[in-house]
Amino acid sequence: MVLTLATLTTAAGIVAAATAVMLLVELAKKLAPSPSADVSGARLAFAFSLALYVFAGWASLPLTPDGALLLFTSWLGCAVASVGIHSTASHVYATANPPKNVTADANPPKNVTADESAP
Repeated sequence: MVLTLATLTTAAGIVAAATAVMLLVELAKKLAPSPSADVSGARLAFAFSLALYVFAGWASLPLTPDGALLLFTSWLGCAVASVGIHSTASHVYATANPPKNVTADANPPKNVTADESAP
């Protein structure tokens, strides 16, 4: 199998690109922590996927209108998939690692049934 930038417009290429984008986002976040909390992993995924597909479009010049549409829809699929992967991974991490400062209620409320509440 030959790996070219044109491969990014196939279904398998879109999934591979989305996975690669998320790996780049996680690597970037580990190596260079953001000085601003405004830069989220989803925004980085959007920007990295855009850069990747702009480069793929530049490599396939001259671009026809049909080719531009294919490139745009491929980028859109990659961006949505990579942002979705990021959101899912963030949710799984937050679910698996709850905050440490949350304490359980020492006296949880008793479940009251209709029979117990009647005099």
